[in-house]
Amino acid sequence: MDNQPDKKWYQKPTAVLLLLLFFFPAGLFLMWKHEVWSKNARWIVTVLVALAVITNAGNNESSSSGGQDSKSNSFTTPKPSSSPDGNYTSTVSGGGQGGQFSVSIYGDSWTSVLKLNSYDDGSYEYGTVRGKNLYDESGFVNVGSVSGNTVRMGQFSATK
Repeated sequence: MDNQPDKKWYQKPTAVLLLLLFFFPAGLFLMWKHEVWSKNARWIVTVLVALAVITNAGNNESSSSGGQDSKSNSFTTPKPSSSPDGNYTSTVSGGGQGGQFSVSIYGDSWTSVLKLNSYDDGSYEYGTVRGKNLYDESGFVNVGSVSGNTVRMGQFSATK
């Protein structure tokens, strides 16, 4: 009779394979810790998992495509027929005379200037445009949107 105890579920090759497919960090860890396969096989699996992670790292497509073609990347939204391109301006009150808020949108980028009064040098911001949404320079934080001839950013809005 063999004195070696039965392997636990997480030490068996089938469980490790399932973990590799559905939760790769745990699968890789258990594969190396319990030496389920030969060293060459473990290296091949590790390289394949690393390549899969690297190739999918740039894919930010959300699961809800909103009726868009599933092949479209969320960063390359087709330009709508009513393009938001142009200059949007408005006056700003409360800081004295000469206050102005302006936003310029061209292609996939925007810039804005906020002057609270005629003595203010202004604060400048810029970012990216995806569809009708404006994002900060990192491209991750939504800071405003365009609706018709109006752009809204925080408490400020401006029109074409």
